[in-house]
Amino acid sequence: MTKKELTRIYIIKSLIEDKMESRDAAEVLSLSERQIKRLKAGVKKEGEVLSTKIGTINLSIPSLVR
Repeated sequence: MTKKELTRIYIIKSLIEDKMESRDAAEVLSLSERQIKRLKAGVKKEGEVLSTKIGTINLSIPSLVR
């Protein structure tokens, strides 16, 4: 994990434990409060911070199947 990812995890866990407010977390991570709420919900549900840019799945139908 990169330093940025570790920082993100620490901030989101602090947010879940009510040690930090969402607007402060948004400022530290340079994200909107809405994005912070989505990250927090994802951590509560999945237990980890997942990036939507990593591991995207191609759901298109291959041309041979059509």
